[in-house]
Amino acid sequence: MFTILSLCVALAAPQQVPLPPSHDLTLTPGATLQGVATMPGPSATYCDDFNRPDEFPMGAPWNMIVGTQNLVSNHGMAPAGQGNAWMQHGTATEAASTAKVSIQFMPNTAVTLKYVAAVTGVGGFNNFFTKIQSQGGADYDYIGFYVGFNGGGSGGYGGFFAITPVQWGRMDVWYDAATDQMVMDIDEFDDGSIDYTYYSGAGASAAADLNATGLGIGTYGDQEYDDWSINDGCGGGGGGLSLTATGTCPGSVTLDVSGATAFGQVAVLYGAAGSFTQTGSPCTGTTVPISNPSLGVMLLADGGGSASLTFTAPSGACGLTVVAVDVSTCTVSNDVVL
Repeated sequence: MFTILSLCVALAAPQQVPLPPSHDLTLTPGATLQGVATMPGPSATYCDDFNRPDEFPMGAPWNMIVGTQNLVSNHGMAPAGQGNAWMQHGTATEAASTAKVSIQFMPNTAVTLKYVAAVTGVGGFNNFFTKIQSQGGADYDYIGFYVGFNGGGSGGYGGFFAITPVQWGRMDVWYDAATDQMVMDIDEFDDGSIDYTYYSGAGASAAADLNATGLGIGTYGDQEYDDWSINDGCGGGGGGLSLTATGTCPGSVTLDVSGATAFGQVAVLYGAAGSFTQTGSPCTGTTVPISNPSLGVMLLADGGGSASLTFTAPSGACGLTVVAVDVSTCTVSNDVVL
């Protein structure tokens, strides 16, 4: 335990929250896509961090096309028992050729079949539907480079592939013009570091419309997701909050936080690596990459969103994972290991 970290603070001890079960494990294709007329220049940025009051169903700026989505505890969540569904953003427009779509996919504690998909190229002759899927275990273990509405590959493009299983994290979906492929980067635990990269196979330009600009999110089952962004509109990996550690454990260690809310509180959590979802705190619903986190200390950021802490780390702290949480936005930083 950190020798100086004994403050009593407002964040209650986190507890794991099971997701409601899914009852329908049948994949069903078919839907009509709706296009977006506006064609902006490339490299527009958009963000929805879902940090607003609960909505049942989710409203603007999202338009429900098939099925429904809810906004629960500052993240999106498809209702239990729902099959294939998707929604389109009502104002975000970016060509599929220049759109980097980032989505955080949440832990599958209900161990039900589910997926979340980045939908791009909506409004053209076909769209891209790129998903990460759990087959019903605790991990996400497949990805699909699809077109249409969960419609499978097209000709020689794409398909459904087994991957190295991941617990949760962020997927980035983008088009590689040099190889004419769609790409999925996976950052397990959303700590700002890409762990796996997968390619669709050539032929993306023939499979769907790279010039079409509609954007959306697809789901199956009671999928939870967060921090949907286009071209890093939410700040990129780790949500824009950064944590660094310098020094040697055991011994003097300095933690530096940047990218926090100006003059806002930052919670420093530590524990063994894993996954946990907060309840009973200002950041209920926020997931951190620690199995049973303890609250070390609350820091106050300065006007530039930075904070720092120097402490003496005992040998028992070495090997523990540490993250920072911006209490104002519930953004989680990358993790560091002491």
